[in-house]
Amino acid sequence: MLDNPFRPGFGSWPPAFVGREGDELLFREGLSNGPGGRYHRSLVTGPRGVGKTVLLAAFRDIAESEGYVTVAVDANDGMIRRICRDLRIVEAALDEDPTWRVTSVRAGPSFGHIDFSRHADRAVVDDDPMVALKPLLERVEKAVVERGGAGVVLTVDELHAAKSAELERLGNDLQHLQAVVFAGAALPTVDDHIFKAAGATFFSRLARFPLLPLSVTESLSAIRPPFDDAGISYDELELTRTVDETKGYPYLVQLLGYEIWSRLQPGERITSNVLGPAFAAAREQSIFDVLAPTWRQLSPSSKRVLGVIAANGSGPMRVADARAQLDKSSSWFSVYRSRLIKAGVLESRGRGEVELSGGQRAAEWILSQLEDDNDD
Repeated sequence: MLDNPFRPGFGSWPPAFVGREGDELLFREGLSNGPGGRYHRSLVTGPRGVGKTVLLAAFRDIAESEGYVTVAVDANDGMIRRICRDLRIVEAALDEDPTWRVTSVRAGPSFGHIDFSRHADRAVVDDDPMVALKPLLERVEKAVVERGGAGVVLTVDELHAAKSAELERLGNDLQHLQAVVFAGAALPTVDDHIFKAAGATFFSRLARFPLLPLSVTESLSAIRPPFDDAGISYDELELTRTVDETKGYPYLVQLLGYEIWSRLQPGERITSNVLGPAFAAAREQSIFDVLAPTWRQLSPSSKRVLGVIAANGSGPMRVADARAQLDKSSSWFSVYRSRLIKAGVLESRGRGEVELSGGQRAAEWILSQLEDDNDD
C-alpha cells in the first residue's frame, strides 16, 4: 500500500479539512474589519478531538496569506515567556535586515523568509516576561506594519490550562493593544476558569467559535478522498454506518481512516471485515488519547457521576435513576451533568436521559479506573 495519508495526531492537518468553512469565513471577516470587529478577537471551544488545534492552524494560514506575522503558543506553564521569546525572534530578524518586507511568515524556527534559528540566541527574554509582554507586542506590531505587513496575530491553544496570573497579564495587555489579532482555543469548561480570573473581562468578550461534531456527510467527506484517489473501492452503506459510529469527532474520524488504510492489502476492497476491526482499534486509541487526559482533570464528584452512568452500560440512563443512586438533588446533578457534557465525556440522550460519549468501551475503561483508584 501507499503511505498512509491519515495523520491522527492532535493538530495534524487532515487529508480533507471539512466542516469549518463558516468559521474560516468569520475569521477572515475579523481580519478585514480590523480592531473593534466582532471576530478580531475570538475563542474556539469544544471537547478534545473536535478539531480546535487544526482550526487555529487554519486561522494562521489565512492570516499569513493576508500579510500577518503569526505567533503560536500553548497556554501551559510559561505561556507569557514563550510569547515573548517568539516576539523577540521576530524582532531580532527584523532588526538585522532593514530591507526585508513582510509577506507571509510564522514565528518559529526556519519559517517563511526569515531563518529564525539564526536569531534564537538573541531571543532570550532577560526581562521579566510579565513586564516585557506589552512593549514587545507594541514594538513588533509597529515594525511589521512599517515593513508592509498587516500586523500580528497571536494564537494560544489549551487556554484552559493557563495560570491565572498569566491569564490576567495576557488579557490586560491585549485589552490595550487593539491592533493585535487574538485567537484562543480551549475546552468548554474554560468558562469556569476564565470567568474566575482577575483578567476575565477581556476573555469574556471574545467572539466564540463553538465547534460541534461533524455531520455524517462531513465525516464521509473527510475520510473518503484518500481512498477515492487511490482507487480503493468500498460499500457506501457499510462505510457510512461505520463513520456514523464516530459521532462526528474529527480526531476519531482520522483514527478510523488511519486504521482502515493500515489494514488494507494491495488491491483489496474495504469490507465489513476491515471496517469492524478498524473502528474497534480507533475507538480504543481514542480512549487513551481523549478520555484519559480528560479523566485526570475531573473532580472526584465528576468521576463518581461517570462511574454510576458507566455501571449502567453503554446505553442511555435516566437522569432520575442516576440521581437516585447518587442520592443527590436535581440541582446538584445538573451542575455535574453540564460540566461533563462540556468536557465531551457525556451526552444528552432524549428527555431526561444521559449517555457516555465513548460507548461500552468507555464504560469499561471508567470502571477500571475507579477500581484502580479504590485499590490504591
